[in-house]
Amino acid sequence: MPDGSASRFAFVPAAMPAEAAAFYVGMGEHAFLARVAAGKAPQPIRDGRQVIWLRADLDLYLAVLAGTRPAVDWLDGRAAWRQAAGEQATGW
Repeated sequence: MPDGSASRFAFVPAAMPAEAAAFYVGMGEHAFLARVAAGKAPQPIRDGRQVIWLRADLDLYLAVLAGTRPAVDWLDGRAAWRQAAGEQATGW
């Protein structure tokens, strides 16, 4: 992350806020959040006021972008992993 806070950890956390999630997938926070809002990137999970993205979802997102996994309907989070396993996607 731009402020260097990523260097505080010797590992990538399993869940992360928007700034870290955007950094993890290699884009700016604004661009990442625009893709999320458009349903073209994984949706966050909410725990009270905290909004976080799961690293596993971000890894799947990168695999879809790379073409190594089939397209995913990111607006239906429960369907995302079923679709990635080989079902036909309805989104994107």
